[in-house]
Amino acid sequence: MVREENRLMEKSRSMDSQGVPSNAFGKSERKPELIVTLNPGDPIPVHGSLAVPVEPFAAGFPQAFTVEDWRKLRLRTIEEGRKLYALLPGFVMEEDLDALEQLLLSLHDADGLYYGDEAVLMAARKTGYDGLMIFQPDTLICSSADVQAVKSMGADVVSLAHELSLEEVLAIAGRTDGLEVQIHGYYPVLSSRRKLLTAYGRTIGSSVIGEGQFSLQETTRPNRIPVLEQESGTVLFSPEPVQSLGQLPALLHAGIDRLRIDTRFLEPSDRNAALTAYQAVIDGGVAGMQLPGSDRTWRQQSVKTKEETQ
Repeated sequence: MVREENRLMEKSRSMDSQGVPSNAFGKSERKPELIVTLNPGDPIPVHGSLAVPVEPFAAGFPQAFTVEDWRKLRLRTIEEGRKLYALLPGFVMEEDLDALEQLLLSLHDADGLYYGDEAVLMAARKTGYDGLMIFQPDTLICSSADVQAVKSMGADVVSLAHELSLEEVLAIAGRTDGLEVQIHGYYPVLSSRRKLLTAYGRTIGSSVIGEGQFSLQETTRPNRIPVLEQESGTVLFSPEPVQSLGQLPALLHAGIDRLRIDTRFLEPSDRNAALTAYQAVIDGGVAGMQLPGSDRTWRQQSVKTKEETQ
C-alpha cells in the first residue's frame, strides 16, 4: 500500500499521461486551505477555516445555523482572522428563489458559498455577492473537463466527486486547479427529493419510520448506512467515514487547493483528533495517531459493480 501511494506521489510530481507537468499551476509550493464543517452546538475547533450549513437551504445536514447564528459566528471569525463559508447544498425550486436572494443578502460577508444548485450561483450574481463560489454537488465532478465546464459558468472552486480514487484525483489535479477534496468524514452517496423512509414506513404499516436520522442494514453488506430524511427529501451516506492520512502526502504534492473535513455524525472529540492529525501533516510533521474510518475509496476505481466491491 505504501509503495503504491509513493508511486502515485512521484507521478503527481512529474508528468501526467499526456506529458503535462503536474505542477504546471505552481500549486505544490503552497499549503492547502483546511476547511472543517461545523455543526450547531459543537465547540469551535482551534484549527482550520469553518463552513456551516445555513437554513433553509441546508438539505442533507441534520441541523443548520439560522441567520442570527451566522451573524454571531461571523463576528467571532472576523475577530479571530478566520474564514467562514456558508453551505447551501439544497435543491432550489422556483418558489424558493425570492427566499434564496434574501438569504444571500444576509450572507454577503461570507468568504465563500458552497452550492450544488446553479440557482445559487445566479442569485449570487443578482445580489452582487463577490466571494468565492464553490461548486459541491457530491458525486458529479469526475474529470478535468467537468471542472473546466463548471468554472466556465462561474465557479471559482470545484469539489471533486467523493467516489474518485487517488489516481483519478491526481490525474485531474495534473490538468486543472481550483480543486477541493473531502479527506475525512461521512459523505452522501444518494440524494432524493422523495421521502423514501416515510414511503417505506407506510408500506410496512409503521408510523415510527419517517423523517429523522436512521441507520439502514443491508442483507448483503456488514456495515450500517446512515440515512437522513427531511422535508426536502432523503440522503443516504457512506457506511463509514473516509480517512486520508495515507493519501494526504500525495494530495499535497499534487497541489490540491482545498481539503475538507465533514463532521456530520462525528463527535467533536473525533473531529478534533482528525483536524489535529491532518494539520500536523500539512505543516510538514507526522500525524502521531491512527484515525477511525476507511481509505478503501481511494484505492479502487470509481466505477465498480456491487459484486466487485464485496
